[in-house]
Amino acid sequence: MTDYQRIEQVLKYHGLSARALALAIDLKSPQIFYDIKANKCGISKELATKIQERFLDISAAWLLTGEGSMLKDDSGASKPDAFSLPYLDIDAAAGFSDVETTGGNMRFYTMPRCDAAMPVRGRSMEPYIHDGDIAAFVMLPSAASIRPDGIYIVQYVDDESFTHITVKRAKQSPLGSGYIRLAADNPEYGCEDIPLSAITRVALVKFTITQISY
Repeated sequence: MTDYQRIEQVLKYHGLSARALALAIDLKSPQIFYDIKANKCGISKELATKIQERFLDISAAWLLTGEGSMLKDDSGASKPDAFSLPYLDIDAAAGFSDVETTGGNMRFYTMPRCDAAMPVRGRSMEPYIHDGDIAAFVMLPSAASIRPDGIYIVQYVDDESFTHITVKRAKQSPLGSGYIRLAADNPEYGCEDIPLSAITRVALVKFTITQISY
């Protein structure tokens, strides 16, 4: 198995594109993966470590050598140490609302590493995200990191200088490259085009936890 074939297995297993994987491990672009595919270079120890630190279930040794199993548990390795995420009590998300934050933490084992987690309020992202679900996310450096079809937590300032935070799917805006369309998955809800310059913070949603009620 080639180095790029191992990268492809990681992409397939976690449902990522090369660009999404690059963002997840704090690379400015996915060019390194294209270079590996073209046999210009191989998987370095640094790259394998970055992937393993974000995706705790992936074996760095397997990435480097191809020996053993892709998943740590399948190779007989011990369960990775738990990591904690700050829990932000933000009353916002699937509808536009003001920002209110407090603290707390949550613990995970084999989920992709994230920066924090927050509750989602509202029904606009159903059926993918439900009211009360918890979204874990990775902070992005700027609005320029937003890519179409990803789900993002976006903090922005409106024309009246009010700050809002929302969880929406990003779409290409018909208003041009200086805007992004924040779209709801639920067809009962609409969308909004906002200028990239109005976005003050942005994060990529990596996974969600569904609140099950009986």
